[in-house]
Amino acid sequence: MPGGEGISAPNRGLMLSVADKATLASLYGTFVPTAAPEAGIGAMAEALERLPEHKRAELQRFFSLLRSPALSFALVGKLKAFDALAADHRERLLLKLANHPVAHFRTAYQAMKRLSLFIAYSYSGGMPNALWEPIGYPGPRADLPAHTIELPLMTAPQLHTSYEVIVIGSGAGGGVAAGVCASSGMSVLVLESGPPVREFARLQREFDAFANLYLDAGLTSSDDLGVAILAGSCIGGGTSVNWSTSLQLHANVAREWGEAAGGIDFDDSLTQHYRAVSERLGLAPSFDHNQNNSVLKRGAEALDWRGYAHPRNAVGCAGECGYCGFGCAYNRKNSTSRTYLQDAVQAGAHVVAHATVEQVHLDSGGRAHGVNVLFVHNGEFMRRTIAAKRIIVAAGALRTPGILGASGILNQHLGAHLHLHPTTAVLAEFAEDIDPWTGPIQSYLIDEFGDVDNGYGCKLEAVPAHPGLAALAVPWTGATQHAEHLRTMRKHAALIALVRDRGEGNVSANGPSKIAYRVSAYDARHLRLGMQKLAQAALAAGALRVQTLHNTPLSVENAEALPAFERATKRASSAPNRLGVFSAHQMGTARMHRDPQKGVVDADGRVHGHSNLYVTDSSVFPLASGVNPMLTIMALAHRAATRMVQEA
Repeated sequence: MPGGEGISAPNRGLMLSVADKATLASLYGTFVPTAAPEAGIGAMAEALERLPEHKRAELQRFFSLLRSPALSFALVGKLKAFDALAADHRERLLLKLANHPVAHFRTAYQAMKRLSLFIAYSYSGGMPNALWEPIGYPGPRADLPAHTIELPLMTAPQLHTSYEVIVIGSGAGGGVAAGVCASSGMSVLVLESGPPVREFARLQREFDAFANLYLDAGLTSSDDLGVAILAGSCIGGGTSVNWSTSLQLHANVAREWGEAAGGIDFDDSLTQHYRAVSERLGLAPSFDHNQNNSVLKRGAEALDWRGYAHPRNAVGCAGECGYCGFGCAYNRKNSTSRTYLQDAVQAGAHVVAHATVEQVHLDSGGRAHGVNVLFVHNGEFMRRTIAAKRIIVAAGALRTPGILGASGILNQHLGAHLHLHPTTAVLAEFAEDIDPWTGPIQSYLIDEFGDVDNGYGCKLEAVPAHPGLAALAVPWTGATQHAEHLRTMRKHAALIALVRDRGEGNVSANGPSKIAYRVSAYDARHLRLGMQKLAQAALAAGALRVQTLHNTPLSVENAEALPAFERATKRASSAPNRLGVFSAHQMGTARMHRDPQKGVVDADGRVHGHSNLYVTDSSVFPLASGVNPMLTIMALAHRAATRMVQEA
């Protein structure tokens, strides 16, 4: 999406041709309602030009194929280019691609479907989108506070030439590490590749938030688009845009982690660090659930399932907002920018935005002694080398492997063992208004099925559904059908099944960033279980109808039909891009293990063989956590930074 300021390199590479843009306009016009903003076509083009070069080249090949009359003839019996087809034939062709046995066709379809519909329903250009009123969506709130707490930032020319500690990343791991180190008296520099949050949080516009505050402008995904990935990329990282759920590892998972990591303790020794972080974040549950979360609560109580109001790092949100994924504009969310980064700055640390670390410098003995940084300053690119005695990498599980790989770290586990907590959703329709974009985003959790197979299973949660994300997730079986569904969106609860995945993928540690991940057959069974149990809970809570996110959606309208619904979910394919699958949790690509032959970092987060180079983000997880990972990232970072300070 356009508008992102944290561009990571000055060379954009391939640009879309005039013919490509014409095909893009035809695709947009086929997917979206006639009232969709025309400017969305230009927004799509700009978004695609910001994709990694290999993904953009694949889409250009798809556009070229669409312009071939042979494809239209094969799929809809018309010897014409896609652009020249009548609207009903274009729809038929796209629906053929949606369920095509060739995986690349499904991938291309999903790319265009998701982007077209997200932009159509989220783009506003500063004015109300014409599609919002029919939905009942209010758009940005008008009751923002006059002042918000701002984190003082430095600019590239203001920085020193050396620091005792450089922290790469300002999210859950980097923010905590910076706060602990700076509070001990160390000179600290925090380098964040993304922008400050405040100006976009105050806009409260979905399009602008995703364009600027998320990795790859919100377009991150596995390379086959089988999993759409959300990852924060801004000051505060994911803590600035996540949904505030703050959970510790279950005790049995902590023990499993210990065994997987060669005897490292993730149980007793983490207790004091969980406690310290929880106190600093002011964790507390919200018992005033919005309608979206109340569906889960009513369902759990009716079925006598285990559920609870879980701790959150945001307070005073009852009955208000719901725009937390765009950055908190109300000073109520204790992200790292309001807690540990504030502590760091007050202790003298420097924090800078739009700063992409390209490489850590290592000497012949393996010690880190500085970083190469690409800054964006006053709209221009500038590079600097900054020295440090210790370097902490906390760029997230998707980017930390690339930084370490570019720095010469050689380890067979670097970039491997990627876990994503694959997640799918159901949409539950009610007679009354749910308004799934209003109120505390996540406040209630059903944990009845979190451990159905030795620590593996699924958690059931509620998620916000602003128009853009709702539009890209809702199955498309034609423009009219999709528009009708969106017009009833305010009566739908958006409920998810979050799977603790045993299967793994990988992230490239050298060259262009690529994400290979496919939901395993084992994990797909738990996704199906989650859909079945969400439907059961929603119907028990009074839903009129529950629908899945399959390309050809499955639905159920009463409890008596649940057995047939369960059989249908078992028969439905779990191949990539046949079911909407998402991830907001990325873990494991620089895993922790005592043995350097079996992991990338040791029990203190130190990279094996490099005495002053550390990792403090979710990439150190030895296995998937099974719960929202923020609190565990912070506890591990607190432990690693505390030990580092003690050794200094």
